[in-house]
Amino acid sequence: MKWKDQQKKALTKQMQLNYIESELMNYYWHLAEWKRYDDEINKLKEEYNEKLNNPSIGGSIVKMPDGNQENSPWQIELSGKIYLFEEKKSVEEMYLNRCDEWLSVCTPAQEKMFHQYVMIQQCTDAFKAGQLTGFSENNVKKSRERVLNKIYLNYFSKNVH
Repeated sequence: MKWKDQQKKALTKQMQLNYIESELMNYYWHLAEWKRYDDEINKLKEEYNEKLNNPSIGGSIVKMPDGNQENSPWQIELSGKIYLFEEKKSVEEMYLNRCDEWLSVCTPAQEKMFHQYVMIQQCTDAFKAGQLTGFSENNVKKSRERVLNKIYLNYFSKNVH
């Protein structure tokens, strides 16, 4: 199947609700990716500073007295890698910020239940989510629906045909 060959379909409320829930279920995946990119950036910056402060000696490289080797191949390569990871990190940050914004529609109790049931347990055990949060299983399920609908009304209802 090729997406370019597909007919455009009008967005429905259910499609939007599914999207919202899936994005919030993927919150910790995006957070893990953000952290992974941040770690890579820090590692590459350390490597960059290490090479800058302790340049290799020998071969036919001529080192300027002040140690300046601006735009050397290793600097260009490491700078490029850092830039790519920063781009990827900013995409993950966008997802995380959007989810945080969406969750601002929750009451503290709703956020507690929704976070446990949808984001941590991935909608697998409402009874356990209720036990962990101090609410009933029924309340957990209703809060999930309420939160999804609040997010939909605040951020998506204008986009549905």
